[in-house]
Amino acid sequence: SITVPRSSTVSRVEKALSSRLPVPMSSVLLAEVYRSRIHRYLDPNLPLSDVRAEDQLFAFETLQTAQDLVRYQERHAPTRQRREPRTEEVKAS
Repeated sequence: SITVPRSSTVSRVEKALSSRLPVPMSSVLLAEVYRSRIHRYLDPNLPLSDVRAEDQLFAFETLQTAQDLVRYQERHAPTRQRREPRTEEVKAS
């Protein structure tokens, strides 16, 4: 566990973690977890004030870069698309 000022950014969290983790920060991905699910991956420039107080931040060691994982998520994560109601033509005789 680390403590950083709420007025700082995710980058400050990364710097604080870098001295405590046995892996390089290039292989670490920070995520905001809400109700036991990953809500979003955190950009280093994101202000911590944008993170909800009840959410938790987790650091995951990855074999790919954070950018690769975000691109993968954008391509393969299911998107919720609004279904348009079907309209059928009715022929009157």
